[in-house]
Amino acid sequence: MNIRNLVKTAFDGILNLFFPDYCVICGRPLADDEKYICNSCANDLPLTYIMNFENNFVVKKLWGRAPVVYGFSYMYFLKGSVTQKLLHEIKYKGGESLGRFMGEKMGVRMQELGFPSDFDVILPVPLHPARLQLRGYNQSEMIARGIAEIYHKPVDVKSVERTVFNVSQTHLSKQERWENVRNIFSLVKPARLRNKHVLLVDDVLTTGSTMESLAGAVAKVTDKISFVTLATASQEII
Repeated sequence: MNIRNLVKTAFDGILNLFFPDYCVICGRPLADDEKYICNSCANDLPLTYIMNFENNFVVKKLWGRAPVVYGFSYMYFLKGSVTQKLLHEIKYKGGESLGRFMGEKMGVRMQELGFPSDFDVILPVPLHPARLQLRGYNQSEMIARGIAEIYHKPVDVKSVERTVFNVSQTHLSKQERWENVRNIFSLVKPARLRNKHVLLVDDVLTTGSTMESLAGAVAKVTDKISFVTLATASQEII
């Protein structure tokens, strides 16, 4: 190790001593080998163990609603759990780098479980321009870019736009969620997706209404659509 690296290591050590990074879930100071999430909270993440990517409870949510080849969710969403805290940090606390980090973690797990790599392009669920301006970033895009680092696939944020600024779906019923997202996506560069195998990415899958709406728009130019989400609301064990 040269002098410059020694000095940097010492300086970083002093910074961490007086200004330590904290776990985004439990708030305790992180150890040197931890990033964003402490090992204890990481071990508590309720990961899924999906192995059959064409026939699982996540894919079944969209059966008969959208042409889906593969589907996967990284972990289960449980109210009051570490998952809810993590998603809140990514979505509302300026968690751009955290979203990308979790996307990379998900990408690694997808590869470990054998998720097929035959998709051509990664398409994050778009935000309406007004909401994007308010939030400053699209959390689904950050997750998608993390996955792209692992799979070495392009991320497309230009071909589809969200044309309707709809209300939050948090407290809506299943039917209200569908009405809230019906026809909210428009293809603006269809040639870029034509006949491609498109991987859709979102932060959380609940009723599947948003994913169904986006898949419906993309299905106008291709019948090869897969999707992944960081979390899924279902607790069904597979």
